[in-house]
Amino acid sequence: MKLVLAKHGRVEGYSSGVIPGYSAQLCDKGIEEARTLARTLSGVDAIYSSVAPRAVSTTKEILNVHDIPCFYDERLDPMGAGEYEGKNRDEVNWDINPKGGESLDNFMGRTEDFLNSLYSTPEDDCVLVLSHSGNNKILEKIIKVRGFSPNKEQSSSPLIFRTFFIKEI
Repeated sequence: MKLVLAKHGRVEGYSSGVIPGYSAQLCDKGIEEARTLARTLSGVDAIYSSVAPRAVSTTKEILNVHDIPCFYDERLDPMGAGEYEGKNRDEVNWDINPKGGESLDNFMGRTEDFLNSLYSTPEDDCVLVLSHSGNNKILEKIIKVRGFSPNKEQSSSPLIFRTFFIKEI
């Protein structure tokens, strides 16, 4: 299987380093970025998307161009930042669970659980995972460490593309 990892478009009120709230919406530039992603995608057999509004909006732009199955999955949602929402990433301590937020262990666990659920996908399929930068970093790390297999033994990994708003690997 081939995985394409993409992040949603830019959000309203976003400034570099600020943690957006869960309900953040795409800004005009973010909508254009989503439309650009939709126009340039090819060969994708299915989309798995976060249910966060910014990811759903990006996914809808893709579905306006591509007639492919789409599956929304809460395991692809961003880490619940709780009291850290709206603060600069440099001002928070992620070693301490934010009040009203989610532990890093829980976030990593649900993201890995999503990856494990993809193992039944046919080998020749190309899957777009549309989520958030944190999820994508975790997915990449898992695949680099253990390969793409349901057990922790090293195996061959799929071809991974980091698309839009994320540096290439």
